[in-house]
Amino acid sequence: TFDKKYMHSKKIGMLTRTKHIEFASLESNSSIPSELGLFKDCIYMGLLSSQFLGQFPSQIGHLNLLTTLTIKNNNLTGSIPTQLGNLEYLKSLNAEFSGFQGTFPSEFGRLT
Repeated sequence: TFDKKYMHSKKIGMLTRTKHIEFASLESNSSIPSELGLFKDCIYMGLLSSQFLGQFPSQIGHLNLLTTLTIKNNNLTGSIPTQLGNLEYLKSLNAEFSGFQGTFPSEFGRLT
């Protein structure tokens, strides 16, 4: 688990081999860093109750090993990126109370 200051520093890009990452209860009031899409070995990502704002970064849809994505209790806008439908190992997605609008993209039909 990392703090708010670390999340938005350039140091976060040096953690690309991290397998588990969680930002919880940060009261961030900022966007989710697109650099999280560089964490190619990540299998768990938790972005919980941190007041994240804006669009969800589509770059996270390139984390091919991701099995669990929790993005609940945030203030995101827009829809769930279609790129998340490419996460072939994704088994658990919790996006309740995140602010997403619309329906799940049809690309989610490929997930098993």
